[in-house]
Parts: sequence; C-alpha cells; structure tokens
Amino acid sequence: MKNRQLIISTLLLSITSTVYAYDFEGTYYGESSGIDKLVITKNSVHGYGKCSPGSCDWGKSTKVNYYSDRNMLVVEFKPIGDNKQKLYSTIIITPTTQKNTISVSSVSYWKSESEVTIDKMNVMTLQEYLTK
Repeated sequence: MKNRQLIISTLLLSITSTVYAYDFEGTYYGESSGIDKLVITKNSVHGYGKCSPGSCDWGKSTKVNYYSDRNMLVVEFKPIGDNKQKLYSTIIITPTTQKNTISVSSVSYWKSESEVTIDKMNVMTLQEYLTK
C-alpha cells in the first residue's frame, strides 16, 4: 500500500512539474488598498503602492527569483525610508486560474536604527489579486 502511494505521489509530482512556465510579463493593476500597479518584465518588477492621493513608487526590484518551474516569482524591493527607519518589502507572485490575473502576497517589515524586531507591530502581510 505504501509503495502504491509513493508511486502515485511520484507520478503526480512528475505531471505537475511538466507544466509550462507562466508568462508574468505585463502591467497589472490592483483594486484593493495595497498594491496599485506592478510592471513585470523578464528581469525586473517595478512596484507602486496605493497612497493618498496617488501612487507611491516603490522603484524597481533589487532581486527577482523564479521558482517552481518559473511559476512562482519572489521579488525584493529596495528599502523605503530614511536612516532611522526603513520599510523592507518582499512579494511572492503566482498565477491564478483566471486569465490575466496574478496572486500577490507581500510581506513587509520595519527596521529601526537599533535592531529588527519582528512582532505584530512592525510586520505587515497582504494578499491580493491583480489583473492586466
């Protein structure tokens, strides 16, 4: 029985690993209060957050890594802020079953000049869907 489960698991893993690489390139727009726009090219991601009255320019990514046969994109942005306090942001982008729609999960944390403290007060997480 265990051998059978192992064989089935191996086959399923083989099938899922042969899925084509998702083409993330394009400009995506968010409808929630977090991410306003992402411009994705082969080698970079330019992010814009929602601010009042317009958008906050996060700039271009400092690091872009593809995972899971290029079906998951992990992006790091340059810290925003001054010498005393900076906001560090990382986003994870995956395709969805809806055409021209991506899922974006973001994790951001504040770093003060004294040290990094990860707790409920200075770590923000967000998940939203963006469309072309």
